[in-house]
Amino acid sequence: MNTVRTAVRKGFTLVEILIVVVILGILAAIVIPQFSSASQAAQASSTVTQLQSLRSQLELYQLQHNGNYPQVTAAGIGTDDFWAQLNNFTDTDGTVYLTQAAADTARTAGASIFGPYLQKPVSNPFITSVGRADEQISVATDEPLSEDGVALFGFLYNETTGEVRANVPENVADEVNFDTADGDVSTF
Repeated sequence: MNTVRTAVRKGFTLVEILIVVVILGILAAIVIPQFSSASQAAQASSTVTQLQSLRSQLELYQLQHNGNYPQVTAAGIGTDDFWAQLNNFTDTDGTVYLTQAAADTARTAGASIFGPYLQKPVSNPFITSVGRADEQISVATDEPLSEDGVALFGFLYNETTGEVRANVPENVADEVNFDTADGDVSTF
């Protein structure tokens, strides 16, 4: 009996493996940029949603506080004072009560207590720097607010009219199709 053995080839050659790696590299080069733009689109959507929420809470604050919007008093840069008025209990005059007990005591004394309007300060996802720049408020008196933003500030705010805009770097605004004329953003 003559048995013929046939050689069974197992595994891949180096050339076949290289071809697969090259194809995967090409696919990755096509797909990865789409994910980064999707991330910026998500940030843009988040910014618009946060602005809508902030604007509605500013209007509610204004209705409950004799027509006044939260004031910014710290040298033109409102963080603690502005956000404290929105994130804590306040009376009709805007006095901030940092605890429920303090608000209850004022309520017992006859004060009308309102808020809190937000759980925490709103953050601008396009501003990244040291500290709380993403939450910083730059006060402006322009009516309507200028399309020119202020670097290192998360938001532009007019405390007389309650208008608020997010600050976005100009190159980012172009990438995510933000239009400064629509009133949502200012660019720097």
